[in-house]
Amino acid sequence: GGKAANVAYFTHRLGVPTRLIGRIGDDHFAEVAVGPLKAAELDLGSVGVARDVPTGVAIVAVPKDGTKAILSASNANMCWSEAAIDNVVAAIRNSPDQSILVADFEIPLPVLNAAFATAQQRGFRVLIDPTFADQIDRSQLCRFCAITPNQQEASDLLGLPIATSDDAARAALQLNALGVEIACVKLEDGGCFLALDHDAMQILAPPVDVIDKTGAGDAFIAAMAVALL
Repeated sequence: GGKAANVAYFTHRLGVPTRLIGRIGDDHFAEVAVGPLKAAELDLGSVGVARDVPTGVAIVAVPKDGTKAILSASNANMCWSEAAIDNVVAAIRNSPDQSILVADFEIPLPVLNAAFATAQQRGFRVLIDPTFADQIDRSQLCRFCAITPNQQEASDLLGLPIATSDDAARAALQLNALGVEIACVKLEDGGCFLALDHDAMQILAPPVDVIDKTGAGDAFIAAMAVALL
């Protein structure tokens, strides 16, 4: 998905060898999507093309206060043949030892499950950004090294309202108790609550004048992945 492209770009910019796994269509938007990644010399060898399908697109509306609304069409992100899934498995299986898999839920669950199983076989840690949290089976959270929901995603995942800092801290602890080694609930106004070993702490973000929050969560999980290497 688009989030994965952002994360791959950020980890690459942080100096870590990175491979993007994904799908694009065979339209003019494909070059728009991968052009900046090619220019950055990111490894795109595992980005496949879905024939006769448009490339996924998203429109981000950002008002003056820096909040955002996203309209998206998944398109090629949801079009995976068995051969394409096999290529995902091969890409992960052939990755260097001690690699980390970062995944979001903007692609079909069968693709993700194949990726997670292969990463587990290789002993790779898996970090997930739980976009579309309602697709996640909570009994499977123990498979993941880290999870980084925002407040709304954590609420969807746990079925609980998360309106305050105390709510976010409790949510992080619950996710940690469900088996995720590192549970990090990102706060709307910046910073996060991180739960590790059944203890939660708040990490404050440095004060900034917010212009556009687009991509902030992607930069966050990219930095976390690099820190865990």
